Amino acid sequence: MLKYNQKQLAFIILRRDFLMKRNVCRILDCFLFAFTLCIMTPSFAKASVKNIPQTKTSGTYAGNVDITGDGNADSVIIRTTPDQEGWYINRFTIYLNGKGITEISLRSHDCYYLAVKYAKMSKQHAFIQIIGRGENDYVTYNEIFTYNKKSNQFRVVKSFNDRSSYAEEIVTVNKKGITIKHRVQPMETGWINWTLPYKYSKQKFIRTASSTKTVRSELGQNRKDKYSRYFAKNKFITAKKVTFYKKAGSKKVAFRVPKGKAVTLKKLIYSKKKIYLQFKYEKKYGYLRVNRANYNFEKPLFQNVNSRLAG
Repeated sequence: MLKYNQKQLAFIILRRDFLMKRNVCRILDCFLFAFTLCIMTPSFAKASVKNIPQTKTSGTYAGNVDITGDGNADSVIIRTTPDQEGWYINRFTIYLNGKGITEISLRSHDCYYLAVKYAKMSKQHAFIQIIGRGENDYVTYNEIFTYNKKSNQFRVVKSFNDRSSYAEEIVTVNKKGITIKHRVQPMETGWINWTLPYKYSKQKFIRTASSTKTVRSELGQNRKDKYSRYFAKNKFITAKKVTFYKKAGSKKVAFRVPKGKAVTLKKLIYSKKKIYLQFKYEKKYGYLRVNRANYNFEKPLFQNVNSRLAG
């Protein structure tokens, strides 16, 4: 066994303490370096969606976002031009880093104002969604753009200008695609909303589902009464005997519900521009087609819906 005198022992202890402190410092330095990298990494490096707000100048929307895919924030500005009467938006121009490169006419869309969103799936795939709203806040224009480096233009990758799509804004984004909120006011139920997923493939957004359990009634937001409490829970009270069907589009009866009973909205199916809603009554499930043009307001399906319909 080795023996050390007091001086040697003191030196060994000091040497050990020094090495321990140096290792601790190295670990801390590595931690601080990693932490600094996390802080310095731009937030737009990950999949995200956010609003591009209107500036103090009316009709101008501006944001600093990476739209060119180089990892750096670009200046994106959308400026609107009103029509001669000053009621509607005549057109808007998209500016990228100070240069106006894409102009879109809105003459046939009757838009009062715009809402602008930025969505980033990955470094290579970033998008600008521009939504125009008109009378009663209805969506009258809705398109998603991406920037094309070769043409130095913004091009449309998805148009929702077919109003039967009922699409509104992008609500979530991931590396594979986006989720879009949809909204419509069937006369049978009043305002409802739901979300559907879209994947990005071959430079286009394609809807990947036709059914969803995300459907929600909005009528509970309007008033404070007993019906609002039902609507807030996706429940509707039958105003007469209502027939529900086994499948969407089927003529086979699933069950009939007497007047004055509560049914719960559970699911939506959107197929061939038709909307079907699934309801639950006790332990049974059945479907109704809604948003029909020939709806009889004098004999409504559900109580207290007619009085809450927007014009």
